[in-house]
Amino acid sequence: ALESLVTTGSFELEILNKRILVDAQASVLELKLLVTDALGLIHPVHSDGSSHGNICHFDPSNPVTAVTKLTFAKEDGHIPSFYIRSEQNVMVSTNNLVDAVDEVEYLGGGRYLVTYTPTISGHYS
Repeated sequence: ALESLVTTGSFELEILNKRILVDAQASVLELKLLVTDALGLIHPVHSDGSSHGNICHFDPSNPVTAVTKLTFAKEDGHIPSFYIRSEQNVMVSTNNLVDAVDEVEYLGGGRYLVTYTPTISGHYS
């Protein structure tokens, strides 16, 4: 969120030791393109579920938090965590969620078959 009526601001998004400078007034589409380009992704990043067209939002008469959700194609492999580094006139946070469930199928009798792809190697049960 922008911290005040000042419309200038920025932050750095760090992914895989790459720092991406993001303008606070950038659109969600611009952020998707920046991340796709910086990571060299083959499949597009999706932003379904984002609350605003821009990444940051400030409206003193309607103080709500702008939520930007980025989703990556499983075909691009494991996506590392995102970190926020320098913030200028903005407040930004990240949540790195893992959605490894590929499919849920109802089998009947209260039973489900859950198919998933682990994103971290190890033993699962």
